[in-house]
Amino acid sequence: MSFDYSKRALPAIAALLCAFVVSSFAHAYQGTGGNNNTAGLFGFGVGSVGGVTVNANNVLESAPAKISNLDLQRLMASVVSDHQAELQTTTPMRKVSLRGLYEAAEQAARDNKPLPAEVAFMAGLQRIEFVFVSPDHKDIILAGPAEGWKVDDAGNVVGITTGCPVMRLEDFLVALRTVDNARQDLGISCSINPTAEGAAALSKALSQMKAEDFSPDAVRHIEETGGPQIITFTGLPTGSRFAQVLVAADYKMKRLSMGFENAPIDGMPSYLEIAKRKDSARASTSPRFWMECNYLPLARSEDGLTWQLRGTGVKAMVEDGRIAADGQRVATGKANAMAEKWAETMTEKFDALAQKEPAFRELRNLMDMAVVAALISKESLLERSGLEIPMFVDATQLPTPVYNTPKTVPTQCSFVRLTGSTLVTASGGVQVDSWSVVEQTEIVNDLATTRSAALQSSAKQFWWN
Repeated sequence: MSFDYSKRALPAIAALLCAFVVSSFAHAYQGTGGNNNTAGLFGFGVGSVGGVTVNANNVLESAPAKISNLDLQRLMASVVSDHQAELQTTTPMRKVSLRGLYEAAEQAARDNKPLPAEVAFMAGLQRIEFVFVSPDHKDIILAGPAEGWKVDDAGNVVGITTGCPVMRLEDFLVALRTVDNARQDLGISCSINPTAEGAAALSKALSQMKAEDFSPDAVRHIEETGGPQIITFTGLPTGSRFAQVLVAADYKMKRLSMGFENAPIDGMPSYLEIAKRKDSARASTSPRFWMECNYLPLARSEDGLTWQLRGTGVKAMVEDGRIAADGQRVATGKANAMAEKWAETMTEKFDALAQKEPAFRELRNLMDMAVVAALISKESLLERSGLEIPMFVDATQLPTPVYNTPKTVPTQCSFVRLTGSTLVTASGGVQVDSWSVVEQTEIVNDLATTRSAALQSSAKQFWWN
């Protein structure tokens, strides 16, 4: 939201930059009811995605940096696997058989037991880099860097050496089940925005204030006037962990862009800091920051049996806007240079940022999964391989956990002094544009050799290094 003070006489240094944003959250397992026997290893009951929790009223709140010792012990016991010692090895490319993963999940369902940990955490994969199709074995192999896992102090399941989140089967199932939604106009997305009523009320309240009136009490009044911001989703189950990761990453981006948190890496000032340095009202419009897929064209073998995902996976985008009298945001179709600079910096430093901020690494995991799901659908890889996985694509056969759905978050306000006359807030979201990625491919000659080497395995389990 932006509020124009240009019609009021203000001191030269009195204009304020006001950012209304929100924070990321940890998921709270609510349970699905019925006979969802897989929920125990899908969800655990506590955990975190970015440092916030969703309370019983579906409002986002800050989560503790550490969970209780009792919860930690329970989590650690939940992720122990009979094969854990074998999975400790850190490798640049672990291969995971989708057929073997499915058969293990199917066996657990027949035995009326929870999923084995190595199934729930996809053998410790931390990224999907290659997809190998094997018609001879009626299989599709997912491959990428992997290692053993542990539970950190906040309840996250992460790699034992890198501390990076491991992939989760429940997220991959959501990607497979929403692949058709992803290709529609609305696609898969989340967004956090003020209500039109809240924006209009803020505009009216601010128009009656002078810059020197701003104080801690005044800021609290502004935050109350703005009311709750609304979280919306398209194309995916709102109670899924997939949805929570999208929101967590979006919240974290907003907190960094508006200066509510300092970036954990060097060379990444907030948008507010950039605007203050430039001291320009032109920088303080109403930017909408969002994240979407960021891949190079997919590499493929000539026979279409080997595919490689290339690129960082995520990029930040921005567009300016203004708030009309009725509180509706009107996009301008362009972005100011300061907002563009911040988005470009986040994109350039995304890998380094993701190493420090689990929410962004989790987001990239989801982007990889969504792209792989779109690839499997577009290229008919299940049909080409002869693999059938009905339980993975049908939510009624293998339901995933349901978590408290994040619906609202309180407005927050921060400001810096500029020699201009505009206030600013940020809106935005995450757009999983996976189908646009799989439309761009190029043949790479040596990929067939990579596939041959990857498929040579005598492993008795569904994964191998």
